[in-house]
Amino acid sequence: MKRTEFSDYLIDCNGLNELGFREWAFYPGMLFNSTEKWWGKEGKRDTPHEGLDLCLYRNKNGDNCTLDTTVKIPVMYEGRVIRIIDDF
Repeated sequence: MKRTEFSDYLIDCNGLNELGFREWAFYPGMLFNSTEKWWGKEGKRDTPHEGLDLCLYRNKNGDNCTLDTTVKIPVMYEGRVIRIIDDF
């Protein structure tokens, strides 16, 4: 995946470079427009994925690391949060 300004900001504001960040890692189903599930019983999604799941990264040692619930998500645009929903 090509690094973007948002990705770089996410990496910076969470100190991932200090943890040895090398690249984002993805299971099948984490990428935009994927029809695969990567959670639960896996299988096929009812509709193609409309997002990108950034929750795993590989460090400089080649280890897969997981972002936890303390991760800071940078704001992409001005605005306000209207609703937060449980996705699955």
